[in-house]
Amino acid sequence: MLAAALATWAKGGSVTEGVIGTNCPPIQRGRVAAAGLGVGFLTGFLGVGGGFVIVPGLAVLLAMPMRGAIGTSLAIVTIVSLCGLGAHLASGSTIDLAVAVPLGAGCVAGAVAGPQFGRRLTAQRLAQGFAVLLVMVAGYVITATAVAGGAAGT
Repeated sequence: MLAAALATWAKGGSVTEGVIGTNCPPIQRGRVAAAGLGVGFLTGFLGVGGGFVIVPGLAVLLAMPMRGAIGTSLAIVTIVSLCGLGAHLASGSTIDLAVAVPLGAGCVAGAVAGPQFGRRLTAQRLAQGFAVLLVMVAGYVITATAVAGGAAGT
């Protein structure tokens, strides 16, 4: 996470994005497959993932503009989450609706409000803010592991 934060911060200093979606690099299928395999491995083996791994992968490894990386990451997380939900339900497990419904509602509200705030930031500030968030999460994980033997609930 710290390496991803450093790379994202550095990319933020070099970002010159035009109109959203107009300057994505050409797709290199091999690179995209390798990035997907790496993200999948980190998610499955270490339990880290979501936007914390996907956004830096898209922005840094695949040279995607930061705003495009964020939107693409959300689509990827949605697909993976739906697959995970299907597998969870197929295994006979249940969902705690008392937790899932209010948390889901809050996530939807945040997902609607987030882009409104994000439009006010330059691509550089957006990348650098994300890098700071990565450092904070990495700091929490490192501290929780070193002091308490793992993150809360593990």
